[in-house]
Amino acid sequence: MSPRRELALDKKEPPRSVSRYADEREEVLEMGLRPRRLDEFVGQARVKEHLQIVLEAARRREQPVDHLLFAGPPGLGKTTLAGIVEDCHHLLKIRASNRGITIHEMFESDLPRLWADERAIRQICLNLLSNAIKFTPQGGEIWLKVGWTASGGQYMSVKDTGPGIPEEEIPIVLASFGQGSNSIKSAEQGAGLGLPIAKSLVDLHGGTFTLKSKLRIGTEVVVTFPPERVVAAMAPMKEHAAPPIAPPPGEPVLTPEERQRLSRRPLFRVGT
Repeated sequence: MSPRRELALDKKEPPRSVSRYADEREEVLEMGLRPRRLDEFVGQARVKEHLQIVLEAARRREQPVDHLLFAGPPGLGKTTLAGIVEDCHHLLKIRASNRGITIHEMFESDLPRLWADERAIRQICLNLLSNAIKFTPQGGEIWLKVGWTASGGQYMSVKDTGPGIPEEEIPIVLASFGQGSNSIKSAEQGAGLGLPIAKSLVDLHGGTFTLKSKLRIGTEVVVTFPPERVVAAMAPMKEHAAPPIAPPPGEPVLTPEERQRLSRRPLFRVGT
């Protein structure tokens, strides 16, 4: 077995186990049974909501691992940027509420779809929102924005009221495995891959990735997608007229008038 496949299978087992557990607990709730001690404190509806979020998160965790296993090209499709950002908010809202963080949504209405890889866009948003929740203090706020760019593209913005990043450390946090001083002090240290992966996925879509931060004020990441990614802005396919059919070799080339006269002539003459 190749090292890549061995690593992928190893990473796939934890989310697969979580998926099985969540499936079993959800079935118990649907049958009307009360799982022991699970819903006695938070209520059955709350437990079901938690299980759905856990199950959705586990399945999303399996998708990039499947991509690693089968090494297929990313699939492009028509997807709504605001819808993906809203889904990611729903997925992480419990983590934010547990820290007393308020997440605001500011979406422009009636945005057309993007021609993009939905898995990649979702991963970008999850990475940015997870980072914002991780570094925003108790009682802080996060703003999620989606809208038009001045050039006719679309943008997504994640802004927080965290401690901010020193200007000289911005290139470090955008590098693979790079961690700023705030990340090193944090109890939730990661691998330092969230922002670099998000930036790489944006680059693959021809977009821009901008990180702006001020100490003791907060951080904002703005991701833009070019106008050619907006489905409504795509030029319609031109219909090319079929070239005229050339006559077989040896046949005379007739004008339209000659063809019309010949078509009116009877095929057979009666009598002599």
